[in-house]
Amino acid sequence: MADNFGEEIGQKVFHARIQVDVKTVAAETSAYLPIPDITSFVNPATGEDEDDEMIKANFNRIKTDVKQLCARELLRIKQDPALRHLIKEKVEK
Repeated sequence: MADNFGEEIGQKVFHARIQVDVKTVAAETSAYLPIPDITSFVNPATGEDEDDEMIKANFNRIKTDVKQLCARELLRIKQDPALRHLIKEKVEK
């Protein structure tokens, strides 16, 4: 359980206090600048936000790249006499 500034909770196992200068924290947070948008997922042709589609496409591309990389490396290891022993073949029952 955690306390909010100025809202202490009396029933807790951990008995300690962190002294926070609420006015200083408020002044500091009020000076924060907004985080700028680096990438826009808005389709200029439709004006619709396509962030979900872009994220799914990136995920699928990365997944495909990793599968291809693993397949290439497994093939390379199987073809190398010095490394071939590292591949354990499944035994059919």
